[in-house]
Amino acid sequence: MEFNFSDIEKIYNCLADDVSKEIFKYRLMLSVTKDAKHMLDMLKYLKINECSLIHLIIKLQEVYNSGKKIIIYGCGEVGRSIYYSIHKCLMRTGIEIFCFVDKSTTLQGKNLFGLPIISPQELYDRYKDEFVIIGSTKFGDEIKKQLQQHGIVANELWEYILKNNIKFDNEQYFDKSIISFSNDEVFIDAGGYDGMNSYTFSNICNGNYKKIYIFEPSKECIELCNDTIQKAKLKNVEMINAGLWNDNAELHFCDNGKSADSTIGSQGTCTIKAKRLDDVLNDEKVTYLKMDIEGAELMALQGAEKIIRKYKPKLAVCVYHKPEDIIEILKYTLELNPEYKIHLRHYSNYFWETVMYAV
Repeated sequence: MEFNFSDIEKIYNCLADDVSKEIFKYRLMLSVTKDAKHMLDMLKYLKINECSLIHLIIKLQEVYNSGKKIIIYGCGEVGRSIYYSIHKCLMRTGIEIFCFVDKSTTLQGKNLFGLPIISPQELYDRYKDEFVIIGSTKFGDEIKKQLQQHGIVANELWEYILKNNIKFDNEQYFDKSIISFSNDEVFIDAGGYDGMNSYTFSNICNGNYKKIYIFEPSKECIELCNDTIQKAKLKNVEMINAGLWNDNAELHFCDNGKSADSTIGSQGTCTIKAKRLDDVLNDEKVTYLKMDIEGAELMALQGAEKIIRKYKPKLAVCVYHKPEDIIEILKYTLELNPEYKIHLRHYSNYFWETVMYAV
């Protein structure tokens, strides 16, 4: 989707309150400059105590901007955890992990998360001046000693990793200051994950709603949803093992199992069914549409165009997965219904969980 300065100006002027305008400015600056300090400033404005990992991202930005490569030593659980903890935010800030290092000869020459695994000797010979993060606790002291013997500064960074205190606000998608519900709601839970958002919706409505539809492409997460529904004895719930998209198709999918960050993408290891919401519901009146689908939100909104234009449902859509989301999703939403009042809210102490409400 193309956009220009007038689109940004129009979006800003359509935002319903000052908080929304400030969040829009900070996220826009983060998208344009890729400087994580704008996220830190946004959290300070919102009076949210930031997660320590933000300071790690800022430190790694400084390293990367100095021209150094970022390398993780260790392909075990700790090394993988470090990668998971930081890689999404590094991608959004334009930084990349260069490679992994491991002393296991069976791993050397292979890839992990699409990155090469090199030997310690190759590290010593070719990359001794780069920024090396120790990705092991069991062998951490041994690795640190070996690195120091070869003149490499070891960066353990555990003060950030062990304080990985990402916190979430349970008002997300159901902010009482913005959104309210009747006894006749038809709720679309796109990105059902474990079913807890549908459970929260049912509680807020005191069980008085018309229908819940859960869309979740991961088979393992559908099982989590089913467990939640059965234990909570939720009524009138239909689970659909598919993603939402702007076409009915099969798409490549990176399935991370019982994780909340599985994504559609060309690097996917399996395929999933994707559907247009307009086709699935056959003109059923939707009243509330929530989307947290790891970057597929715009395409899914396009696949719900008829429903949104006709019924003008309340929307709660994540706008943080891609840098352009903060513009493209808001722009498209206003094109579908210029009468929507747009609110932005942020629900974590990290980069994640910025939500657009349209009411």
